[in-house]
This record gives sequence, C-alpha cells and structure tokens, in this order.
Amino acid sequence: MKKIYLLLFVIQLTVAIYAQDKMPDTDIYLLNIKSSKDAFSFSDPINITDRPGYDNQPAFLPDGSGILYTSIHDDGQADIYEYIIATKATAQITRTSVSEYSPMIVPGGKAFTVVMVEKDSTQRLWKYTFGYNDAQILLPNIDSIGYYCWANRNILGLFRLTEPPTLEIADIRTGKHFSVAKNIGRCIQRIPEKNSISFVQKDSGQWKIKELDLKTNGVSTIINTLEGSEDYVWTPDGVLLMGKDNKLYRFEPNLDTEWEQIADFSSLKIQGFYRLAISDDGSMLAIVVYKDKKPK
Repeated sequence: MKKIYLLLFVIQLTVAIYAQDKMPDTDIYLLNIKSSKDAFSFSDPINITDRPGYDNQPAFLPDGSGILYTSIHDDGQADIYEYIIATKATAQITRTSVSEYSPMIVPGGKAFTVVMVEKDSTQRLWKYTFGYNDAQILLPNIDSIGYYCWANRNILGLFRLTEPPTLEIADIRTGKHFSVAKNIGRCIQRIPEKNSISFVQKDSGQWKIKELDLKTNGVSTIINTLEGSEDYVWTPDGVLLMGKDNKLYRFEPNLDTEWEQIADFSSLKIQGFYRLAISDDGSMLAIVVYKDKKPK
C-alpha cells in the first residue's frame, strides 16, 4: 500500500479532543482467536503499539494483512497508521495538517473513510482511495459526525454530536439523512448477515445494545450491556463480544440469555477494555486497552 500524503489545513488539537475521546493512554493488542460451537480460545497476544500515547480505533483490512488505526504522536496530530501483520512493521498512511479519526474500510475494500476535523472545526466524513493521493467528502451537507459505521455500500449509521448524541441514517447516493435514536453510545456496528445495525442506547438506568432494522426502521433490544461498558464487536457468525475490566464476554442472540465470560487477560496486565475489532474471517481480534486504570 502506498502512503497517502495530503496537503490540507491546520487545525487546533482541542477540537479533535472534544470531538473524539479524551485521549487516554492506550495500546492495541492483536490476538489469534478460534471459536467452536461451545468455546473460544485466544493465543499469541502482541502489543502492536507499545509506546506512550493514544493509539485507538483499529480496523482490519479485508484480507487480514494489516490493521488501520488512529494514532497521535508528539506533534499532537491525529493521523492514520497501518500495522502490517506479516512483518510487524508500522507505516504512516496519512500525513496531513488536519486530524483524522475512526478509519473504516469502505465495502468493497478499495478505499477507507475517516472522520476529518477540517480547518474550520467542521467534522465530516472523507474517503481516501488506497494507492492514490485523493480525498473526497462523502456527505458534504452533514457535519458534526463523531463516529459511524458502514451498513452496506450506500448506507451509513452516524453518531452526530448533538445534545444528546443522535443516531442518524444517511444515504451517500442522495445525501438524505434522518434521525432514529437519541442519547446513544459511540459504538455503531453492522450486524452480520442482516440488514440491520446495532447501537448502544444510554437512557436512564441500564444501557442496552439495540438493533435497528434498516428495512422497517424498527428498533428492538438485544441485551443490556455489561455495566459501565459500551464497546463491543460482532463475530462473522453473529456472536457479540464485549469487555469489562480485564475479562472478555460473549453473547449469542436467540440462544443465550446473559453474558458469558470466555477469557481473562489479567496476565497481560490489561486494566480495562476500550475498543474491539475482529478480522473478516474471524481469526484475529484487536483489543484497545488502557495502560493505566480505566478513566471514570
């Protein structure tokens, strides 16, 4: 993959901090994962960003050869990096004068998208094509985007930075968008083998992982989150994984009634889970962890 160098604009870091997370000190671990009907096993953990600072928001390339992620180095700039799994090397993918967050692969695998904090503090979704020095705004009339997910080639679920945060559905063909839920969490995911996305509803009381049917716009509850946790990932065969403290749990809709602990990573000195990502074939898991105790 060729590096992408874009001469864009200067932006204050404080805007990016407001828009995204509070920049905790985090690392990304990569593990092999095997699953059977009754069990999960994990092996060969490696810290792929073993350095001080913020490394977060991993996304596997479709062929499993690498992981894109957001990293902030000494210059205070958020850029996209790639960890190349075969060689254990790291390459800087964007080198811009603005901040990019939340890399995700566009369905089809030939491009990736990011939330860009632009010169005037506007936060919009941009697409970069692998191997070319181009950048394109996907939804020019939609700003204040914090997080997002690709539901399919044309439809996106957007976390809008409203008060409270809003889940919106947008169509890149028309630019049309509409609100479907308020007071949501940052984790929005496509549900495998379904025309649906999931999100966390943060109403008073227990947080819930909910499903939005994109055909009917109906919303239903999947399960309560683990207390205090909001980040999760779907395995390719439709099992939810979620972390709490230094433990990992699973839940399979239509089969399980509660979360089941499947791993304890105390030996890795993990103090708290942050984000999760899984490869397209389900063989590798990326876990973002706090170096110190999870912030309150």
